Amino acid sequence: MRRVYFIRPIGMKGPIKIGCSVSPDGRRASLESWSPFPLEIIAEIDGDEGIERRFHAAFVHLHKGREWFNWSHEIDRTVAAINAGGFDVASLPAPLRVSHMKDGKPIRRTLEHRRQMSLSGRLHWAEHRSGYARPHSGYDVYKNGDTQAIAKLEAFIAAPHLHGLACPYHADKRAEYHAHLERLDGTA
Repeated sequence: MRRVYFIRPIGMKGPIKIGCSVSPDGRRASLESWSPFPLEIIAEIDGDEGIERRFHAAFVHLHKGREWFNWSHEIDRTVAAINAGGFDVASLPAPLRVSHMKDGKPIRRTLEHRRQMSLSGRLHWAEHRSGYARPHSGYDVYKNGDTQAIAKLEAFIAAPHLHGLACPYHADKRAEYHAHLERLDGTA
């Protein structure tokens, strides 16, 4: 069963993370591995990502970044009500994805930004699966309007072994990739 949790640094009022997990304590331990402070779960309630996003919507004015929120008396009252067993999730507003917010406002991605993000993700995946490195940085080609660079990157994505640079540290990935190509060609 999934639970919505509230986590914060021990001995501090905030920031407070509002998340959702099957194992909130496991999630706390995972977060603590990179946190400079030990963390504690201050409240948990049955709920899925929809309930989590409704809590995010309730506290969007306190949004700090990702799923973290600044402390407030309002959050304290909510935590107290959850811990007392008297919180009604029906009182929460409609769900909101705060990961798509900045400074409490929705991030509007332009078509060019979405294309750039798509290209970056596809380049990363091509490198990861093949053991070959891209021939060009790939991050600013849409901003610069460099159609030749875009074409080279698209060619790399389609055939990394033909258009990429062999990474000396990833010979095993290259061998797996070539074996995969041979299976596709029916020569293996």
